[in-house]
Amino acid sequence: MIRFFWISLITLVAFTAGLGAGYLMDDPSAIVVFPLDSSVFAVTVAAFSFSLLFFGFSSPIVMFFVGSFVSVLFKHAAAPSLSIAVLAIASVLASMAAIRLGDALLEDMRGTGNFRDSMKITLILMAVSLVLSLGVGVVTSQG
Repeated sequence: MIRFFWISLITLVAFTAGLGAGYLMDDPSAIVVFPLDSSVFAVTVAAFSFSLLFFGFSSPIVMFFVGSFVSVLFKHAAAPSLSIAVLAIASVLASMAAIRLGDALLEDMRGTGNFRDSMKITLILMAVSLVLSLGVGVVTSQG
């Protein structure tokens, strides 16, 4: 559980650093900007999947790139600001769910914890992030 706290903290720092790096980019074509209505769900699932690599240890790297992507979207007003903010929140929640899942898997393999005990929190985090991402996709496609 302590590992979850520290990796989550490092992930949030990396996400913030990605926001700063994306804002300081001069060339907007360095990050491909795509319409949010079709891809928010894909970004959230990708943030979860790639953050789960190496039992959550890759999460800071993934969230750095998500942070720079979100920052470029904000800077160039590629979509409504609220939609971009919800995309950022959904990605961070998906990353936290992946870190929690990776932590539970490691504890179960070591014999110090039970994988099934932490599944409720992981599923709730992932469900909330998917509902947020689907909501942004529906709202932006209708607007």
